[in-house]
Amino acid sequence: MIGLPGSGKSTLGGELARCFSVPFIDLDHEISQVASLSIPEIFRSQGEMSFRQLEANVLRKFSQDSFVMATGGGTPCFHENMVYMNSTGITVFLDVPPDRIVKRLMEAGDAGRPLLAVQNEDELRNRIHELWVSRLPYYQQASVQISAESVKPEEIQKVIMNYLKK
Repeated sequence: MIGLPGSGKSTLGGELARCFSVPFIDLDHEISQVASLSIPEIFRSQGEMSFRQLEANVLRKFSQDSFVMATGGGTPCFHENMVYMNSTGITVFLDVPPDRIVKRLMEAGDAGRPLLAVQNEDELRNRIHELWVSRLPYYQQASVQISAESVKPEEIQKVIMNYLKK
């Protein structure tokens, strides 16, 4: 599962894993476990580039079994991660409009992510738009692209099953 922060990767990913009866993996959680630090602490103490290398290393530990993984929003954009993910599994881009993401993050009080550390809603809107523009070329390389503003896990499961039949 790939997409912008707040696109629903973790929520839908967990539900999708239940639909397929496979484990759910949250890549950020796995990175935190390996580093014994939260994602914001890794960014603060080691910087984004060190985080991105750790992210790539942890990502590549999961390639043997069937599972659903929610990646961080920037995962596909570094260290050939998108190429790697496409070569080892089915990637699903949850395409949620940036304005909807801003609304979700504001409602959830979840704008404190490392790359979204901003002062107000206007700054958050600008930052989300910047991320969307820079990341969209990577996201569009996904095996499956779903307009996910209000999609249900069962609908994603059907799309993936149709993809597999091809």
